[in-house]
Amino acid sequence: MAEQIGTSSTFPVRQWPFVQRTRPQFEISDSSRPALAYKPDKSLPVVFMDLELRDWVVVAKGTIVAVNSNGDLVIANGNASATYTYTINDQNAGVIKADGTLASAGDTVTYAANTPVGVAPTDYFQDISNRYANYKMNTVALGILCERVVEVPYFTLADLGTADSAAATLAATQVKIGGCAYDSTSATALTNGCFLRSDLNGKFIKWVSGTDTVDQIVGQVLLLDSAFPKDLLQFVQTYPFSEMAGSETGGFPGHLAAVGAIRAARIRLKF
Repeated sequence: MAEQIGTSSTFPVRQWPFVQRTRPQFEISDSSRPALAYKPDKSLPVVFMDLELRDWVVVAKGTIVAVNSNGDLVIANGNASATYTYTINDQNAGVIKADGTLASAGDTVTYAANTPVGVAPTDYFQDISNRYANYKMNTVALGILCERVVEVPYFTLADLGTADSAAATLAATQVKIGGCAYDSTSATALTNGCFLRSDLNGKFIKWVSGTDTVDQIVGQVLLLDSAFPKDLLQFVQTYPFSEMAGSETGGFPGHLAAVGAIRAARIRLKF
């Protein structure tokens, strides 16, 4: 007897649709640490040399970053084009300019206005891919931090000892390695609860409603903390270059002492 498709005494029988049963996934990760493989732009000026590895760092930990048109990481600039001048360090490091030639001290590089996408959770080393046959740093699969509570050094105008102008405070904080927050002017001093954006160098400054665009917001200040040292840490004996809070740092956390900060800003990242 031939097989027939019909109904049972109680329920109908459904025909099999004969279509693809599965569909490719579209979810790749959570939003706090996106599963994206970035690499630093090869034209980025160097920040400092890791003296143990003898390799150059181009983006210091805590710096706000953006993605350029090539899909590479650059320093966020607060939606204003930024020009940097290469130094002898860039020349010695063999930095490659956008036109493919080697950078010389005195050359300049300009990055277009950009939109921030995250923060560097660790130091990013210079991309030296294809330079050596037997060695390279892991610079082709870097992650960014988008949602987290972080603590960075915070500087007031009095701490910086500069004139009350954005240009003066920008110059004073440019030499501070890594992420930090500061009062750009007295009119834009940070307060608990205020929103933040990037300056020209990937550091945190106040976002001003009506002046700055919403897509430049990178986070919100949860607490400005100046109650240091804590827990009598200044009396804890530490050894030189330990980077631990103790006698070496006067009881201040290592990331504050490294840049001469006496205050900290705790920030909820928001991208």
